[in-house]
Amino acid sequence: MSFPRIAILVLSSICLSIASQAVGESDIEKYIDILDHHDPQVRMTAAQELRTHLGSETEQEIIRAINGGDLTLDQSSTLRSILYQRFVSVPRGAIGINMKLDALGIIIDYTHPGFPVHDEGLIQKGDEIIAINSVRIASSANNNDEDDEDLVQGSFRTASDQLRTIIFSYLPGDSVDLKILRKEQDERGVWRETAIVIPVTLG
Repeated sequence: MSFPRIAILVLSSICLSIASQAVGESDIEKYIDILDHHDPQVRMTAAQELRTHLGSETEQEIIRAINGGDLTLDQSSTLRSILYQRFVSVPRGAIGINMKLDALGIIIDYTHPGFPVHDEGLIQKGDEIIAINSVRIASSANNNDEDDEDLVQGSFRTASDQLRTIIFSYLPGDSVDLKILRKEQDERGVWRETAIVIPVTLG
């Protein structure tokens, strides 16, 4: 038996061994390495096992690997294809909010009944979303010229797209930590801002 044939059998068995368990972060690097193997069949086996056992946590790890930029063209294109197929075939998470344009960034304008943020009163109109799972959301307040409508609109689109991209990477029922900035009046009528981290279950 030639060496390449032995390598194929060994690497295929690794794929199957990994797939027999829940795929975790420590397994992703093994899959990624196999996706760069010279034999197409081995790469196909690894890709199929990833598709079969891909979960929301694994999805996040793949996104981090792609953003890391240390992948070959084969690895990157395969992982992107896997993520795209999952995106179009799996329901996406949603917070259940409407956002409005504001020079500060993502401001809550409305919460939808049927979502935990509304039914449990977790978020209020006027709250500003500043981070999700410790990832800071871009804010148009960083612009030097907040009176420039094009800059404000462009920054809002960037911030809202960033928020949607993060939320869409989770499934309904997943929980995320939403950091908001809330303005409230104290007993003397002075408006104060308070940063609050709220665990939110996605709908």
